[in-house]
Amino acid sequence: MSFTPAYGLYGGTRLPYHSIDVQTNYTSSLLPNIDNPWGVSNRIIYTPLVVYFPVLVRKIWLMWGATGTGNFILGVYNNSGSKLLDSGSTAKTAAIATKRIDVTDTLFQPGIYWMALIANSTTDSYICDTDAAPLQGANGALFENAGSFALPSTWTPSVQQSIAFWPYSGLDLNALNA
Repeated sequence: MSFTPAYGLYGGTRLPYHSIDVQTNYTSSLLPNIDNPWGVSNRIIYTPLVVYFPVLVRKIWLMWGATGTGNFILGVYNNSGSKLLDSGSTAKTAAIATKRIDVTDTLFQPGIYWMALIANSTTDSYICDTDAAPLQGANGALFENAGSFALPSTWTPSVQQSIAFWPYSGLDLNALNA
């Protein structure tokens, strides 16, 4: 079996990566629409992400907002709740940006995965979809109060009907042709 990178085209320009994100998988909005404060330190929000074909994940990413200078950890879990990847503690800056984080290249087979985001500052803001609660819970968002600033190796999330935002994050990857 040989692996060939698949590159996306945008306006005739070849892009160096392809991305799968939580926004276009489930939420009702088409684009992230607000710079939203995290609100509760050490709370993890898990958002579902569907992978439809084998992909090689090279980076994980999120969009952050204009306020706050705390730290965050972004990770990925499989549908059984085992952590596959995480960014480690990463400093956030007070400027709207997309942060792409290198991770060990990891092969993901088709299935449901979960992006996980934890922040240690209540004032840090992230770009989010903000459909009214309980819509985010109905879309599949889960949460966990971690108690400390870390992503656990195995999750224990619950449904939280009061979650009113969905952090915009995803995977940068190469599609694989067998």
